[in-house]
Amino acid sequence: MRKNKRLLEYVNWVSLNIPTSRMSGGVDVQLPGDPILSEHHGRRRPQILYLPSRSTNRRRQVKDHVKLVSPSELDSALKQGSPLVLDCRPAFAFGKGHVAGAVSVRCSDRISRRRLQHGRLGLCDLISDQTAKERLETCRGSEVVLYDDGTSEAEQLTEDHPLSPVISSIREMGARPVLLRGGWQEFSRNQQSSCSSPPTPEEEECPPSTFAIESPRATAILPFLYVGNERDAEDLSGLKELGIGYVLNVTNHVPGYCDDKGFAFLRLPAIDSYQQNIKQYFNKAFAFIDEARQRNSAVLVHCQAGVSRSATIVIGYLMYHTSMSSMEAYQMVKSKRPIISPNLHFMGQLLELEQILQNNQDCSIS
Repeated sequence: MRKNKRLLEYVNWVSLNIPTSRMSGGVDVQLPGDPILSEHHGRRRPQILYLPSRSTNRRRQVKDHVKLVSPSELDSALKQGSPLVLDCRPAFAFGKGHVAGAVSVRCSDRISRRRLQHGRLGLCDLISDQTAKERLETCRGSEVVLYDDGTSEAEQLTEDHPLSPVISSIREMGARPVLLRGGWQEFSRNQQSSCSSPPTPEEEECPPSTFAIESPRATAILPFLYVGNERDAEDLSGLKELGIGYVLNVTNHVPGYCDDKGFAFLRLPAIDSYQQNIKQYFNKAFAFIDEARQRNSAVLVHCQAGVSRSATIVIGYLMYHTSMSSMEAYQMVKSKRPIISPNLHFMGQLLELEQILQNNQDCSIS
């Protein structure tokens, strides 16, 4: 017991006081006093203790042994079989277009990456597709392809790179990480036949709010929940035909056409901007929608175009009301109203909401 204590004290002293290293990433130390001895071909020799150095290059640990695959090579592999491909971009970007057969990993926000890095979440916890989860759980010994928007070289994979915790998790599962060179940008440019909903050049150049939008009347997402635009809110007779008695206006400038017209009305003064904190309105919005549902009335959630702000509120409500993931809720709304396109900042706030709902916390985050 005394020897072990003395050994531990010396190890601690060495780790603090030896500044140089004879070995790459560590130092060899021969213990003083009563050394630990081992038998080696009948001879007794001092046991050498290897101590990791504080100067260990963690960048090298991330990028070493990461194989790169070109878009054409991945395209060939997709046509020959079904490699496991992980899309590590935000849910909004995945929904807009992705490598055919890829699955979305919800790791684009700092909270998820930090929890993954610290072992509080497993990589499988960030995937909603059950088949993909099962494949990932049994991936030992196989290759797992991953990609983001545009990383092209292993040298870019520093310890603080967003893909770093994903790569580490893949290795811990006994699989071999393979990086798609150039990410989605390169793949969608050169292999459009293997893309799901590849973006058009116009979509890549223009923000969602500037699309020329021609929308039909308000879209039913649930029997009591509609999403629409300014024209829908102005059409009071059309609202009554749909049984809508509650109107939620998610703008700071579109008039409250139905206010004082026999409708329950609420305004959330949000702008479609990357600086807008829309999550501050979740609690108030969800309570308003719940009130409509409890009174057997339908509710219209609208902004100017029915594309970004109103869609974000409706996606958030689906997550709150049905326990869907952000990706599942997004895909459901997108399937019913294809023109929706919440801005990337809003999608990040929906991911934060997902984490809070998973932890059974109050959704009034700021």
